[in-house]
Amino acid sequence: MAVLGALVAGTTFIGATPAAATLNCPGSDQDPSDSWMGWDATHTPADISGAYAYGAECWDGTNGHRIYAKAHLEDSASDGLSACLQIHADYSDGGTRDNWLYIGGKGNLTFQLYSYASNVRTIWVREGVGSGGVCTRMAGGVEVVGR
Repeated sequence: MAVLGALVAGTTFIGATPAAATLNCPGSDQDPSDSWMGWDATHTPADISGAYAYGAECWDGTNGHRIYAKAHLEDSASDGLSACLQIHADYSDGGTRDNWLYIGGKGNLTFQLYSYASNVRTIWVREGVGSGGVCTRMAGGVEVVGR
């Protein structure tokens, strides 16, 4: 599935929505285990210089049949820009959801866990860079990481 779209430069992103439920996926700490499907945006259409994003996703069949996604984002360049990550979900009812991670300072890392309803169809990610809490340049493509 090719998902293309333009992000309006200068859009401000407000904090992410973390998962609140208790996970039943084995290895549900911050390190992916065998039951988590890992992903890495490096060397994909979702990759951009200055950001390093990776994570994993898991289906929890006992907790409302939710999909969990964890994302790690690192600012990987000393260029005065910060790294950002868009995590986008499409649902079977036509709904969509976007979450954003943002971190500045080379070597700094942030982590977030997200919870999605069982009717999620596709989850994709895309790296970007910007400054002052604003992503101004995004990778030209996306990487499907879930479902």
